[in-house]
Amino acid sequence: MTKPTFETPDLTQSNIEKIAALFPSVITEAVDDEKSTPENKVYKKAVNFEALKQLLTDEALGGNEAYEFTWVGKKASIVEANKPIRKALRPCKEESRDWETA
Repeated sequence: MTKPTFETPDLTQSNIEKIAALFPSVITEAVDDEKSTPENKVYKKAVNFEALKQLLTDEALGGNEAYEFTWVGKKASIVEANKPIRKALRPCKEESRDWETA
């Protein structure tokens, strides 16, 4: 027989895990104030909502871009990367080298 737990699940962290499964690039770290001490900082997963908003739109959004790997046109490139691809690569046996063993 298992002992019942007397606390509810942490729904916030559960939701962050679900977002992380769908959009891993928007997950960052934040200091966990409840578990941290002045001598020992403890971190938890958090959502970068600006990055999430950018992934969920088909336009380049404005805003501050600092303290991260960035370049001019980064947001536009994210929009472009999220567009559906309507082309497919198809094998060409005649132009391939060692088709049967590759």
